[in-house]
Formats: sequence, C-alpha cells, structure tokens
Amino acid sequence: MKSILVLAGPSGVGKTSVAVEILSKSEKYKLIRSATTRRPRGDGHDGEYIYFSEEEFENLITSGELLEYMNYSGNFYGTPYSEINLAFSEGKIPLLILDLAGVNSLRRKNFDFSVFVFYIFEDPNVIEKRLYDRELLKNPSVSALETFLKRRAANLKDYSRLPAIADNFDAFVKNETVEKSADAVIKLHKEFSLGRAKNIEENTKIAEELSLFAKERLSHLGINE
Repeated sequence: MKSILVLAGPSGVGKTSVAVEILSKSEKYKLIRSATTRRPRGDGHDGEYIYFSEEEFENLITSGELLEYMNYSGNFYGTPYSEINLAFSEGKIPLLILDLAGVNSLRRKNFDFSVFVFYIFEDPNVIEKRLYDRELLKNPSVSALETFLKRRAANLKDYSRLPAIADNFDAFVKNETVEKSADAVIKLHKEFSLGRAKNIEENTKIAEELSLFAKERLSHLGINE
C-alpha cells in the first residue's frame, strides 16, 4: 500500500536538515513542496515552496486541491495533492515537513494511503540557542528579536501540549546528529510499513518529559500557556 512520511517538530529542530539527509541516503523518497502565500526569503529554503497569491490559495482550498492547510502569522501554508500524486506516479514515497497544526489536520482525514508521522525533537535549550543564532546573529534587529521570541514561545507551548496529542505520532526521534536521525527515520518507517506497532509507552514518556520541561520554562519566562 502507498504511504507518505511526515516529519514534524518545533521550529529550529532540524526537520529540513534531516529530510535532506534522508533524500541523500535513499532514492525512495521525494520531498514535497508546500504551497504558501508568504514571500520568498532568499534564505536557501525558497525551493521548498510553491508561491501563490491569497486569491490563488483560496481557490486551491475551495477546489479541494490541498491535502492539508493552515494559516500561520498571516500566511497560508498547505500541501497540494498534485505534489503527492506526482511522487506516487514516480514510484516515490512523499516526504512532508509539517508543524503540529498540519499533523492534526492530516489525522482528521481518511486517505487511500498510509500516513506515518515522526516527531523530531531536541533539548529545548539547544533549539532555543539555534533559533537565537539563526534569527539574531545574522541580522540583529527589533524584528529579528520579535521573531525569535515568538518562535521560542510557540515551540515551548507545542512541547507543553505534546501528551494530549502523542497518539498523532508513530515515533519520536531525537535529533542528536542529522545522520543518525535520518538513519533512524528510514529504519523505523520501513518497520512500520511492514506492520510493526508503534511504541506507545516510549512515545508517551518522551512527550511527558518534554511537556514538563516546557511548562517549567514557560513559567520561568512568565509566558502563559
């Protein structure tokens, strides 16, 4: 049976890097571009998107051409069925990179293919430093600081809510190194495709540990959940 593989996780955790490593290790996968209304940033990731005007995007929604979609910070993001079908026609496994809202949207639907979702995680302090370096060191400004603070808060809030949605994920993979993470994802995806059940106990434990850490950090920062 056909399947798609989804990588989810907080901003700055390295989902895209893991996806690129997976593509370099296996020809079975094809990275699926997201449709978006945001403008190109020139940050090296623009090729991962297909750009639309808001009117064009709304037409995609109305005509049912999106697998899932969401509005984030005033911009729409979604996964076109055309990209999924193209990958299937090439004999490839579609590889998607989504946030938790996209995952929730997927889990509410029934498809004629299997959906495997892996949550890529890392120590929140490591992610926070990575976000700080990415957003502020290269371009120190008020807007960059606002972006950093917004993404840090969003990440912590997502972590804090993980126990309630842990069932959405087939596996939790810690991104210790990109190569190890890619190997783990490929191995687990193969096992799940062959019928191995996901490890519910381990998933629950990881989700609870991340949630506890995030709640303590949110409280320390004075941010409401």
